[in-house]
Amino acid sequence: MSPPRPDPDAAAALAAWLDAPGSGPDAVEAEVQEAIWALRPERAPPPRFDMDELLDGLVEGPLAHLASADERAEAEAFAAWLDGRAAAPPRGPAAEAVFALRPERAPPVPPLDLRPPAGAEVVPLRPRGRPWALSAVGG
Repeated sequence: MSPPRPDPDAAAALAAWLDAPGSGPDAVEAEVQEAIWALRPERAPPPRFDMDELLDGLVEGPLAHLASADERAEAEAFAAWLDGRAAAPPRGPAAEAVFALRPERAPPVPPLDLRPPAGAEVVPLRPRGRPWALSAVGG
């Protein structure tokens, strides 16, 4: 059994479509068009919808969440900080995630002072002396 021979008309239509960017791909199979668009996105037709319109129409799912005024203000403050328009980082879990992933973006941490306050009574964590000497005499 011999392999199927390509259709010369289909090959000519594909060549004509590839040579003329503005021509319509009417004679080219849909699967071939999609493969060309995936490999060469600049050959794809413009989108027939606006992404904002699509997202505005969602009523279910994780992208359908309608942000409150506080959430929008928090997002704007966060975006301003990321863009460098705000000096102080915002507070909240998003900023903490950025600090964990990009420590250089975290604000400086003041040095930790471990000295006890003046006049505080300090209790030692281990007894003074030689604890092994007590066990030797039975104490």
